[in-house]
Amino acid sequence: MKVGILTFHNADNFGAVLQVYALQTYLIRKGFSVEVIDFRPKYVDSVYKVIPSKFKDNKRYMSKDHVKRACLNILNPKKYKERKNGFLSFRRDNLKITEDIYRTCEDLKKLSFDAYIFGSDQVWNPTITNGVEGAFFGAFSQGDAKKISYAASMGSKEVPEQYREKFKELVSALDSISVREYQGAETIKTYTDKSVEHVLDPTLLIDIEEMNKVAKMPEIQGEYLLLYSLTMAKSDDRIYKVAYELADKLGLKVIEIDKKGTHDPKYKKHECLLNINPAQFLGLIKEASFVVSNSFHGTAFAIANKKPFYTFGTRATSERMLSILNMLEIPERFLDNKMEVDEIKEIDYEKIGNKLKSEKAKSEKFLMKALSGEE
Repeated sequence: MKVGILTFHNADNFGAVLQVYALQTYLIRKGFSVEVIDFRPKYVDSVYKVIPSKFKDNKRYMSKDHVKRACLNILNPKKYKERKNGFLSFRRDNLKITEDIYRTCEDLKKLSFDAYIFGSDQVWNPTITNGVEGAFFGAFSQGDAKKISYAASMGSKEVPEQYREKFKELVSALDSISVREYQGAETIKTYTDKSVEHVLDPTLLIDIEEMNKVAKMPEIQGEYLLLYSLTMAKSDDRIYKVAYELADKLGLKVIEIDKKGTHDPKYKKHECLLNINPAQFLGLIKEASFVVSNSFHGTAFAIANKKPFYTFGTRATSERMLSILNMLEIPERFLDNKMEVDEIKEIDYEKIGNKLKSEKAKSEKFLMKALSGEE
């Protein structure tokens, strides 16, 4: 069976690239012929240009973070190019991508696969996709190919009101539906009579040893706490403070994956690693003694590598992280802006391993059943 994966594979984002690598690897191991469809809509590509090109069209590109990133790219073209090339090399070496590039949903009508898988990642987040994007629901498919969502994410608990009618139409046309967050599954059930499954992110679907085959180990002397924040300076004062407190208690130095080229000037004592590629990202988490992050995939890989960690965020915006922590019965590893770390408790990874094994079996069952077309 020939399977096409449609997701944000071309985003220069660790989670986006590694989740599609994981799903591709899993399906190939199961005997499927797999290609990642080279879908490059402008609303994704423009985010990762030297200057995001849609400032006037989309409020997402007007954020302080994006303006600051554009300034940093202009001032540091060498660093920008190094990061860009790192992602390009990883995709070239590890993903099986279609020869042709597709820019619109209409372009995708040229494709011919036996099944399409949409996800993982926030492919159903209208803030990212400039509204509800039909391509990520298979609106282009004109034959009898199976249309499957696997661990798709909406990025929030609700579908914005202006997109609900279109979302209902598109999601109801899928043959099999699964999402990454529990709350997302509950929400989507109100839009369709079809079954909606809550499944694991692809990065947890395959063994961490398989993921780490493509990891590049860091050349860092001594033990370290790894800090990975998705957002840029000042709103992040709290995450730096927590990281420093934990590092001091544990006798660790702080290493930050500084993917956007800057960090809060109050905290310059630690080392910042710029222009990290996905292989290096995997290696840094694998070798860390502790992980502090506000990223879903930072959290997922900390868990997969059995690392002590804390996930940082707000209750309003962190549904993605809270979903996986609640599923594994470790909600205490979540910190919001007001919580203190009084005692660093050990994580029972034997218990978590058993829970992951059960969730993995459920996720595999969904995917194999969806691909076989069984009712």
